[in-house]
Amino acid sequence: MKTREDFQLDTTPPRSIRDIVIEEISYTEYNGKTSNPLQVQSIDELMQAVFARIEQQALRIYKSNEIWALRKWCLEHLLTDQIVDEGMVKIADGLISPVLGWQKEQDLGPIKFFRQRLTNTLRLSEGTVRNYMQTAAKFVAMIGRKKSYTDDEVMQYLDWAGGHYKSKSSYVCECQRLLQFLRNLPGADRHRDLPIPMPRMPDKFNQPMFSDDEIETIAWASVILKLKPNMVVRLVIGSIYGGRKSELAELSSDDFYLDGEKSYIYIATKKGGDKRKQPIPPSLVPLFSVPIEPINPVTLHVRLRNIVEKIGVEWKHGSGFHSFRRNVVTMLDSIDTTDMSRYKFVRWATPRHLGMLDRYRRIPSEESDAKILSQHPRVRLWEEIIPLLMDLNPYYRKVCNIDNYTYL
Repeated sequence: MKTREDFQLDTTPPRSIRDIVIEEISYTEYNGKTSNPLQVQSIDELMQAVFARIEQQALRIYKSNEIWALRKWCLEHLLTDQIVDEGMVKIADGLISPVLGWQKEQDLGPIKFFRQRLTNTLRLSEGTVRNYMQTAAKFVAMIGRKKSYTDDEVMQYLDWAGGHYKSKSSYVCECQRLLQFLRNLPGADRHRDLPIPMPRMPDKFNQPMFSDDEIETIAWASVILKLKPNMVVRLVIGSIYGGRKSELAELSSDDFYLDGEKSYIYIATKKGGDKRKQPIPPSLVPLFSVPIEPINPVTLHVRLRNIVEKIGVEWKHGSGFHSFRRNVVTMLDSIDTTDMSRYKFVRWATPRHLGMLDRYRRIPSEESDAKILSQHPRVRLWEEIIPLLMDLNPYYRKVCNIDNYTYL
């Protein structure tokens, strides 16, 4: 086949998204002609739609409309035949710059406004904000960037979510997050409801809980598997105080104050709960007398799973450090204490129906915590483990002078 002498393959990367659009239109025949039939004004209007479409695609694929997501979309969809290097990233930044300019010209977008509300006004945790933002991103990717949304548009998304989420609890959570997004739009009705009744959580909540026997087996893994203190301390806090994974991941030695009867732990509570010091039983001080460093939450979850499976405990779908927390909350029912004391002990935000009680209550939280700890079965469990942990776990023998401790 003879190659045309006047034909040359253009391998240069595109200069701008506008050039790409004009070039595509120019090479399209209209009534037998290849000239661009659109006026400059028409192209300007078309570009607005193109920029909006690029933002929607970034939201749909990467759940974000920030610069990193726009750049990634550009590299994967506009520069697909180019080698991704530093030069290509600069070209991608040049291509998306008009999209960023278009974003700035728009009214404060629903995505950005919602994030500001969640972070600055509601002060939710990073993980909770991430979950809410994923729902908002999926909704805006499907319906588009608008100042407000109609019930028909909301139903369009709910119809999709109803078929997408196989678990009813996941669908309910999605509906709850979507409702908060709609209520927190600029100028929105704070009492707005979904166009359908809010679905209810299933009566049986299928998130697993470690049983008392399973927690005892996992605790003894600190001796049997010779676990490092970094994990032992987190098993102690998980089984006694019901620490969340995100809270346990951030722990360091600076969060403990060890001085006999005055010892305490500070758990950087998430989800808007009560942030305060909680007493450490003097008998358990040896467990905390070791250097502790923060761990990545994902790494912490994987390590827990490895321990549970090695020790012979079944790892059910949905298991994790919350499996300890559910056991702690359940165990509190068997202790002679008040609802307020239980809420304080597991660091929950005070519910509205207890709000006035919390204001009038004069019993220090440290006292109610100490009362719970005095009856806490996991405290007694770890008291039994300490002597063998100090004798048989080389990591504890290395950092602790066991002659200084009197075991119960």
